[in-house]
Amino acid sequence: ILFDLEADKATVFTRHINGDTRMSIGTSISLDFWDVESLQAGNTYSVADIRELSQPRLPALDMLLAEGIVSYINIPLIAYNELLGVLSLAREQPGYFESEEINISREVSNQLAIAIRQTTLFEDNRRRADELDVLRQVTLDITEKLDLNELLEAIIKNAIALLKTENGSIYLYHPEHDDIDGTVYIGESLTATGDSANERGQGLSGIVWGT
Repeated sequence: ILFDLEADKATVFTRHINGDTRMSIGTSISLDFWDVESLQAGNTYSVADIRELSQPRLPALDMLLAEGIVSYINIPLIAYNELLGVLSLAREQPGYFESEEINISREVSNQLAIAIRQTTLFEDNRRRADELDVLRQVTLDITEKLDLNELLEAIIKNAIALLKTENGSIYLYHPEHDDIDGTVYIGESLTATGDSANERGQGLSGIVWGT
């Protein structure tokens, strides 16, 4: 289970469960289910019998009971002093995990955390490489285009590719009239979506213009 501390949620990244389950990959769970500070300190957390916990229980615990899970242990996934999530092990029988089982699980969690972090770094580097390639293409387009409209169109196309969106517009300011207009747009223009560029401070483009 991986954590997104900024979004205050966790996501089931992968799982192995005997039998049917409603806890599919991608399921979101509130971080309220975990003591994040304790996990960041490297502490494990185990429950011998969910049914004996005081009421009211968190919805996530009721979900575990519905899956037939009675006992569980959460082991933090920490790499380079960063909490990435937890390795969660569960059983259908009550009882705490043995110390040897916990030690083995800790070794596994350490390797998992490093692998996850390295994968994340690789994806970040690849994304950055893609961004740099788009910026390089923008630079080439700027040096090759002499016509203003062609230049602006090339810039907006590359910006759309860089940000992985579908629509984009470039508005030019005309100081002699103190107004702006959508000179170039790809997809649906802001004006077509109901945004007003005629008044400063009105609509998305007007707010940007006002700043």
